[in-house]
Amino acid sequence: MNISGLLRSLLGDARPADAKTLELKVGQIVKGIVLQLFSEQDALVNINGVQVRAKRERQ
Repeated sequence: MNISGLLRSLLGDARPADAKTLELKVGQIVKGIVLQLFSEQDALVNINGVQVRAKRERQ
């Protein structure tokens, strides 16, 4: 009996999730959720399920 094959079929292959891509254009304004602040200028932001590191600016 092939136990490893049985386990793979039950649990699925242990592959990393496909990387999501997010294409932004210069000057484009996006809406996201701030997940973590790193400093006064950097933050981790979730935009449509994609986590990006962003630079914060004051206007």
